[in-house]
Amino acid sequence: MGTIVMAAGAVIGAGITLAVFDMIIIVASASSGAGMAMDGLNLIFRNVDILDRTGGGTIPLVIWVFVGALAMSWQFMNLAKWLKNTG
Repeated sequence: MGTIVMAAGAVIGAGITLAVFDMIIIVASASSGAGMAMDGLNLIFRNVDILDRTGGGTIPLVIWVFVGALAMSWQFMNLAKWLKNTG
């Protein structure tokens, strides 16, 4: 019985993953890219505390979420074009 449940779960999970794979990649790349951009700017501009995500506070979080949302919207707008070009 356990093997059947495991196999059914694997098939259902694979179907869900195929359905939302592009969305997962876009969200992950946009949020990590926004974080890396903020960390890079923080290394260049060390005295600008609003870029320091590790120091806490809501302003760095808001900036990170805003930049990530911009990146996500740009990627979602171009997704159809990318999929068309890959065949």
